[in-house]
Amino acid sequence: CARGHFGRKRGEAGYSEHVLVHHGAGVVLQTTTRPGNGSAHQQFQAALAAAVELGTALGHPLAHIVVRADGEFGQIPFVTDAQAAGVSLITRCIRYAAVLSDAELRRSLGAAQWELVPDSGSGPRRYALDLGLVTLGAADPTRRPDGTPYEPVTVRLIASRFAETSKLGAGHSID
Repeated sequence: CARGHFGRKRGEAGYSEHVLVHHGAGVVLQTTTRPGNGSAHQQFQAALAAAVELGTALGHPLAHIVVRADGEFGQIPFVTDAQAAGVSLITRCIRYAAVLSDAELRRSLGAAQWELVPDSGSGPRRYALDLGLVTLGAADPTRRPDGTPYEPVTVRLIASRFAETSKLGAGHSID
């Protein structure tokens, strides 16, 4: 263990753990545990390497591998890593301000036909909107390990919306 920031508690002793599980088989392909908060980037790169290694060993086209990751990995460095590895990434974009500052995207959010998502029973009813291919740039302080900036990435962006509740900490309220 090491001191880290876990949720609302700072300086608490803990560890971070990431597990890569094959969805269809339920087989653990790779796991990493690091003291404190660890390095999400290193953990993600290890998971990508394990997915690529398995796909290659099975003769499975890398373009057919889909890695689904928590919103912690919804940043340009992780998208860049997945694209460089030749696999698809599904994650939650955590840069609401960057998306919402684009005037064309804001118009699309307001004028488009939202589709009701089947109810999972786990929360509020949600609606979804396919915004298509969108190019996103990295935040100014985001740099590669060598100090160079990340190039913008083009991703397919699906927006979701739901009624605001005080219990949820996710999302961004507009009007």
